[in-house]
Amino acid sequence: MFTYQDYLNFNTVIDAEKQTETFERIQLSYRTLIALEKLKIPHQWIILAEPFCPDCQVFVPIVEKMARNNSLLQIHYIPRFELENTKYFNNVKQQQLIKKTYSIPSAFEVAEKTTLIYQEFPTIVKERMHQSLDNYQMLRYAYREGAFTDVIEEQLINFIKKKQLIIKG
Repeated sequence: MFTYQDYLNFNTVIDAEKQTETFERIQLSYRTLIALEKLKIPHQWIILAEPFCPDCQVFVPIVEKMARNNSLLQIHYIPRFELENTKYFNNVKQQQLIKKTYSIPSAFEVAEKTTLIYQEFPTIVKERMHQSLDNYQMLRYAYREGAFTDVIEEQLINFIKKKQLIIKG
């Protein structure tokens, strides 16, 4: 798997520069920072993403900043062009799931089994997008402009909280 620095080199220098600019602009919410302080159980995520993708340019800074705020959240990146390479996966099932998902950005929790936790857009935004083609275009543009960073954060934090409750028992 790859680090954030490796991720920046998946595509062109221009793509990496755009990603870096977006990274510098995006700030995590206070609510997310507080929730990350409460994270006591390790999480390992695989992020299927590439810097050329405008949707990834919004999503990746959020997960990377979350990981930088709590070392118990470990992030590994993989580009689509490496999906055939078995050396980057724990097992065939994990590789098949990530290959099948294919859309970027996508996030997977790695535990006893690998679970898809985020795919392309936040769930609530996807639901609104499917209501009409006009909604889809408008919401996709708004997403790429960073209008839903709070929704992305909330979906990811809710997954972490749910996972911690399950583990605590």
